[in-house]
Amino acid sequence: RAARVRVARLDDAVGDGAEDDPFCLAKIDVEGSELKVLRGAVSLLRARAIGTLHLEWWPPHLTAMGEEPIALLWFLHAMRYEIFAPASWFSVPEGSKAGADTQWAMVVPHQFPWLLQRWGDIVARAAPW
Repeated sequence: RAARVRVARLDDAVGDGAEDDPFCLAKIDVEGSELKVLRGAVSLLRARAIGTLHLEWWPPHLTAMGEEPIALLWFLHAMRYEIFAPASWFSVPEGSKAGADTQWAMVVPHQFPWLLQRWGDIVARAAPW
């Protein structure tokens, strides 16, 4: 049974003044429409009104929705968000303590193509710069 659902851009739903009352976390899990959601939140992202984004990173879903997966990463980077992936996705030399107490590792732009081979949750944090 179909039901009508109201859809609104985050910028419109939250409204003006979000930069005066920012929120620390937004969880986005929309089966490949993450970039569409973020495009509807440009004002919030530019104003740094969302401190951290927790996203499902599943490149095949983005592709199925007509999006280029790497475009999501570049969009977040352009909005001045740092991207983090689970530290377990990165290889750590055997016997090394590097990363042993780290849950997340920063992904820099030249590593974006590498992320296309990984699937799971990623985090984007408003950069301090």
